[in-house]
This record gives sequence, structure tokens and C-alpha cells, in this order.
Amino acid sequence: MPQARLEDSNIALLSSDLALEVRKASAEAEPAFDGAGEKEGVEIWRVEKLKIVRWPREQYGSFFDGDAYIVLHSYKKKGGDKMLYNVHFWIGVGASQDEAAVAAYKTVELDDRLGQLPVQFRQVQDHETDEFLDLFQPSMMVMSGGVESGFTKVEPTAYKPRLLHVKGQRKAMRVRQVPLTRDSINDGDVYVLDAGLSLYQWNGTAAGVFEKRKGNEVATAIRADRQGRPRFQVLDGQESCPEFWDLLGGMGPVKAADEGGADSEVLTSPKRMLRLSDASGTLTMTVVSSGKISKSDLDTADTFLVDNGGVSLFVWIGNGASRDERAKAFQYANQYIVDNNLPLTIPVSRVTEGNTSAAFEKAFEE
Repeated sequence: MPQARLEDSNIALLSSDLALEVRKASAEAEPAFDGAGEKEGVEIWRVEKLKIVRWPREQYGSFFDGDAYIVLHSYKKKGGDKMLYNVHFWIGVGASQDEAAVAAYKTVELDDRLGQLPVQFRQVQDHETDEFLDLFQPSMMVMSGGVESGFTKVEPTAYKPRLLHVKGQRKAMRVRQVPLTRDSINDGDVYVLDAGLSLYQWNGTAAGVFEKRKGNEVATAIRADRQGRPRFQVLDGQESCPEFWDLLGGMGPVKAADEGGADSEVLTSPKRMLRLSDASGTLTMTVVSSGKISKSDLDTADTFLVDNGGVSLFVWIGNGASRDERAKAFQYANQYIVDNNLPLTIPVSRVTEGNTSAAFEKAFEE
């Protein structure tokens, strides 16, 4: 199967009245969704041979880069009784185009089944939103492989060593598998080398305190999963430990901290708000404001695109938006990404009037 084209992984073409009825019938008949959203918490499904299968709860937080997943977060606001939902479809860098398409389509089915209440997110490996990362503690882990590779869980004694890279700041931390070689290491981050019955946490001399804390949490979780059997050792910089360095090909110099990139993304472009409207008889998108954006400019009669300084995009659907505006909002968002040379991996989420997200509200803060 061809690898997923991120520009094709949207749900805009699935919004006609006929498609809605088809999706609703399909969703109600989808046994994998039975019981979905009835209780607060996280539920995960993986796309397997173009079908969705519930992901084992003991593997929540672990993803394979060759797969696509659907993640449902059901919650209630403090003191509230109404169940609210966030639905994410996550695309690994090695997922096929068909797998990504199934994840996107099934996400819409789940949305329909839950009464179109969920806020929807497209998540791309290594570019996940804070809402997604916060669902997994101590952290999210991405490993090589996937359903097509025939991955099966193995015992620690037969474990193939892997190197996990811990990078980020307090509110946004990522853990992903990187090649098992010294070339993968830089002095500004933290790494956990998992050798089955031996665990090593290597702290770069310029690594942040939250990276060190997260690395320890990851190692502790792995150790607990194996009933405390692995031996755990923390190393700093060029500290001598033959067993650790031999697994990486030998001790030697590592990359400088600046070669590992910044732990946070800096806003390099102004925030913008654009209106998608067919009030004139033709569907057009026009700029409402740039630099400083205000929620007061949102109009219930239309759909709006909010560019959060090139870091994330939001599609806001007003309650009075027309069928065409609702149906084509994601298409216009994708075209906006291309026209403005934004990365195709930029997070894109859809919110509706009266049912937004914390990240959407934060985009309007000064």
C-alpha cells in the first residue's frame, strides 16, 4: 500500500446529507464501537487490515509508526453531568494511505454515533497537540513497526534493545523510538535504553529538568510492567558504563545540544482569522484579522479558520453555518496550508460553536 499523503487525510468530503446517513448506519453497525463513550476515560482502536480493532488497554500510550489509530477521550467538566468528547485520528509516518483514510472515515462515524458532539483532531506523528499528549502518562511512546510487520509482544528475556528519545518541556513532552546508535544522541535531551532486563537513562549535560523527570517516569513504568525485574541505572554525559555504550556501538563524542533542535516551537508568523462564507452566493474565504485576533469577530452564521501563528489551525463551525460551509471547511483549511507553505503536519482540529477546546480558547490569549 502507498504511504499516507497527509494532504489527503481530511474529512471534508464526507459531509453531505447522504454520506451522513450512510455513516450513521455504518457506525451503529460497527461492533468495535459498542459501548464507546459511555464512561469517562480513554478508548483506542487501531486500523488493522482496513478494519478497526480495539487496542489492548495495557498498551495505551504505545503506538507503532506503521499504523493509524483512533483515540476517544470522554470526560465531564467539573461539576457537570454532560459527557463531552474529543476524537483523534493518529497517523504514523509509515502508515499506508488506505489506513489513514480508514482512520479519518471511522473518526467521522464515531462522531456521528456520539451525536456530533466530539471535537475532532488530526494527529500526525511527532506533531501531536498538547490535548493528545496529555492523555498518556507518564508519556506517549512511538515504536517502529506495525500490524503489517507482524509485531507480537515478546518477553523481556528475548527483548530486542530499543532507544527511546525524551524531548520537550513541562506541558509538551514526547517519547519516540530512535535508531539504536550513538549518532541518535545529543547532549540536550534524555534517552532511555531498554535492553529488556537492563534499563538505562542517559541524561545529556544540557537536558532539562522536566526531560529528566519524564525519562525517569518512562523507565519506572517499563520496570513496573515487568514486575520490577529489570536493573535500572541513571547515567550523565560521558559517564563510563561499558554495557550501555556497547549497545550503541561504542563510547565516543555525541552531538551538541543545539544539533537536537529546540524543545519548544516559536511563533514565527502572525495569527490570522479568516471567514468562509457563501452569503454572496459564492463560497469565498476572506481575511478578517491578522496579528491580533478576537473571539468577538466569530459570527454564528459562518465558518472560520483560525491560524494560530503557523503552529496549529482550527476550523470553527457556527451554529448557523450553511451546509456548503460546513462540508468544505476542511478542504479550504488544507488549501490554506498549501497556499501559505505551512507544513502538512500542522495540527488541524474542528470545533463547533459552544463546543470548543482549551487549545482553541488559548489561541486567543495575548
